[in-house]
Amino acid sequence: MQHLIRDKGAILGTAALLAGLLGCGAADDETLGAGAGTPLVKGGAFDAGQGQPELPGALGGAYAPGPYGFSKGTVLPDFQFIGYYNYVTAQPGYYVFVHLSDFYNPTGAEIYAPGSPYCQPDEGGNCRPKPKALLINMSALWCPVCQQEAQYVTPGKYKHYEPLAGEFLLVLIDGNTPGKAAVPKDLDKWDKKYKVDFPSTIDPAGKVGVMFPPSLPGNMLVDPRTMTILEVIEGLPLDPDDPACKSSPMDKHCTFWEKFDKVIEGTYGGG
Repeated sequence: MQHLIRDKGAILGTAALLAGLLGCGAADDETLGAGAGTPLVKGGAFDAGQGQPELPGALGGAYAPGPYGFSKGTVLPDFQFIGYYNYVTAQPGYYVFVHLSDFYNPTGAEIYAPGSPYCQPDEGGNCRPKPKALLINMSALWCPVCQQEAQYVTPGKYKHYEPLAGEFLLVLIDGNTPGKAAVPKDLDKWDKKYKVDFPSTIDPAGKVGVMFPPSLPGNMLVDPRTMTILEVIEGLPLDPDDPACKSSPMDKHCTFWEKFDKVIEGTYGGG
């Protein structure tokens, strides 16, 4: 059974979320059931908070060994977020915990277990493979470039990469005001508008902001085999044939998707 948090009234306002994050208060939410490896307190605060670095495996499943960090070449901590596994198939307003350990694939050949919300079995009942490459996208409601990416870039890329075991994770950090943390209703607005069909989350405490450049959107490439950060860019990842790449074909914005392909294939050698 999954852990579902039914948002009531103020939709888990920022103050309540932060109170839960700090472990010193209770939100006015109603806990419905359990699952995804994270026990919740009935009507109470989140166990260890969302968007907070956690001990590997403490709240999610098994996780990559450290040392942990936030720069290229380091291993991401096992962050925990609140959001949806897949908004398109979810019941809006029922939120779940999403952990980075959900995407950990140490052998590169693991399959989600039956009953996992990520299983999404095919016609033969076979579950999806765990990801071989992970894109973490950081966006905001107020950001026009983020909106452009969500409307024109991400849907086509996810449609292409999902069958190849490429996974995307959205972290919506701000609502309509720069610097004001997104709350669940902001995520619902975003997901509904762009029909987000991959994991989407919020980080009201801004703990993951240290991973990204100051401008949005931010895009991070992670190898799920080790949860190592392989690339971080500010702005949109571009296709090699984009006019902007003609003069600088080796710019990291222009090589991002090529690297993503190589990570999926297991042939990425760094750089």
